[in-house]
Amino acid sequence: TIFLLDVCKYCICNNFEYIQIPETYKNDLDNLVNDKDFIKYLLSEINKLNSDIKWEASVKSIVELKLLALTQPENS
Repeated sequence: TIFLLDVCKYCICNNFEYIQIPETYKNDLDNLVNDKDFIKYLLSEINKLNSDIKWEASVKSIVELKLLALTQPENS
């Protein structure tokens, strides 16, 4: 979530001074922040994940499954 928070900070400030992501990723970040719908989607999914793991004994498995699901193409 720290990474996603940094992406949101970059989206708002467009400045590397307030984030921990190296400036070498500027082009990638610029491409990412141009897709605001995707960022909103990721924030929503992370919030859902946070709720899902609240009472879960095996947090690592839930997080790994969510990350795998988020990285799969929609047509799979």
